[in-house]
Amino acid sequence: ADLRISQSSGAASHCISVSGGSAVFRLSFWTLQFYGAYLSSGGVSETMEGAELQSLELLGPAERLKELSYFKQPFLEKASKFAKMRTSFHTDVPCTDRVVVLHRVTLAAGRAAPWRGATLFLEEVKDNDSFCISLSWAIEGNAALIVGVFQEMDAAVAYLQNFQAWLDGQDAEASFQGLQLASVQLHARNGQLKGLGRKNLPKNLEIFQIFPLSFEDSKTTDRSASIEDFVADVEQIRRYCQVDKATICGHSMGAAIALEYAVRFPQRVERLCLCAAAPKVGQAAFENWMRIAGDGRSWDQQVIRKTVAVVNISDDLIKQLPAPTFLINAKDDTLTPLIGSEMIKANLQISMLYVPEFGGHTCLVRNDAAMERMVQFLFADAAMMFVVDVLLEEQLTSSWNLPKDPHFVRYYNCGRVLAELESLERSLRMTPRQLDFPQLQQQVEEEMWHVLRRLQMQPPGGAESPRELVMAEMLRLTGRMSSVSREAVQRAQVWWRDSGAAFVASSKTKRSYTVDAWGRRRGGSSQGVCHLYRWSPLSVPVSLRTRLAKGAEGAEGALKMEYFACHWCGGPPAAHEDKGPASQEELLEQHPFAALRSPKVQLFPEAGGRPLADGPDRIHSSEGYQSLQPLSAQ
Repeated sequence: ADLRISQSSGAASHCISVSGGSAVFRLSFWTLQFYGAYLSSGGVSETMEGAELQSLELLGPAERLKELSYFKQPFLEKASKFAKMRTSFHTDVPCTDRVVVLHRVTLAAGRAAPWRGATLFLEEVKDNDSFCISLSWAIEGNAALIVGVFQEMDAAVAYLQNFQAWLDGQDAEASFQGLQLASVQLHARNGQLKGLGRKNLPKNLEIFQIFPLSFEDSKTTDRSASIEDFVADVEQIRRYCQVDKATICGHSMGAAIALEYAVRFPQRVERLCLCAAAPKVGQAAFENWMRIAGDGRSWDQQVIRKTVAVVNISDDLIKQLPAPTFLINAKDDTLTPLIGSEMIKANLQISMLYVPEFGGHTCLVRNDAAMERMVQFLFADAAMMFVVDVLLEEQLTSSWNLPKDPHFVRYYNCGRVLAELESLERSLRMTPRQLDFPQLQQQVEEEMWHVLRRLQMQPPGGAESPRELVMAEMLRLTGRMSSVSREAVQRAQVWWRDSGAAFVASSKTKRSYTVDAWGRRRGGSSQGVCHLYRWSPLSVPVSLRTRLAKGAEGAEGALKMEYFACHWCGGPPAAHEDKGPASQEELLEQHPFAALRSPKVQLFPEAGGRPLADGPDRIHSSEGYQSLQPLSAQ
């Protein structure tokens, strides 16, 4: 009962310990408003007969606890049985301004990296630095990524100075020359970052600091800024950093700025991530924002009037965006309702909408799953952008230390390579079979072998394809890994494959099926993890289409199953859900060549009106499709 109350009140966490007839509840809240909502509900003591609240203990920063008097008195007066409640306020909990240090170390090619020494240095800092909250690192080849969290800026700067001193000591040895601090990011409150220039930083670090327009001193000016000003700032930063393409993320008003930037500079956006976004503000929302702004002339109020309340991004411009886009919007977001993200998704070429059950307007802060899903999209390989990488989650959360199993780690890396190989195969299937198709096929195959070399695998002497090689290697590794790792792999099944849900044109997403060459409605395929059957008559070679158009003898017998394979998963029509015959209206609307064909369902417009209502049995067969099933099924 208390869990339901706390969730409806917006609690960040909730736990309970029960012993006999007593219970201890521990709750944490992001803001005082959520805490006040919980207090006003009375908690479990009012919802359960015979329950009585005996004591209440509050912990928080001193400056925040002063405001609790607004909630405390009404709560105590709510019923006489609460009048004797013992309430203690602890004001000794500091509000720590933590500093996150993320830096990258690289080594010149051909040099022997002293990673063992670097690991010892980092372990010493982690164990002995009282200001170091956490320190972790990852080493791959000639580069290392290190992330540290410190209690204050001085401690973070001292760590960087010591680390640079260690690097200088290694550089004195000829065999280790070339090891250098490539880049450093410091994440902290603006007040701490503003004094960074006065710190004694390592001599080879150059400081780049970015502060949003006037937000630090928002109450001291009556000036304002338009969305064009914010977009211009983003573009100036990109130019200054000399980045050709960037990943742009935005939340709420920042999401509107990110979307506006993307439609103005589409060639500069590699990926786009929008949280709690809306393409335009309706009349009711406009009036609500103007009420919030009030009559004041401060910076915040001016920005609400001239930026937030007047967002209006054209649907036609959104439709032209080529960048893959990931949208996040919580179900319980009342400030920017889910419909705003749904409106954006309906017009995007490549997009996916993730809807957390809870989190409100700040779901990235209040819902860890939302933040993890966004980070996964930002850092994933191109072939796995929209894949839920369940094996990555297993490695991070399992108590069995899966990353220490070398066979499991190689299996995971094989899966990532397999995702790229299948993406290359997909690009080939989606290419019309024109006269230059063999040349393109050769180029794609060469790129496949290039991807395969990442696993240190060489082309075989036989006729095995790169994909078959990787699948065989994964099957071999499954037999060698530990039983715990094998269970994780079996639960994951085809974890590396993108279902293609994000790559369906908006006009096609209204239905859960498409129409094949024989006028049958085809849905998705669970075998191939395919969201929707995709096919085009252009998959048939030009020469064969010409023969069919002329009615050449034996032309229909030359049709192959691969010509009708789904462009996304490679499976035949029969491997996709059959939802019955398509109506004439659906054929006219959905089939790409419906306008050129007779009312009867035909295969090609060039076939001269000859219906092909029933294709060869082998085209409908699922034979040869086993390779697309989950590995555990093989």
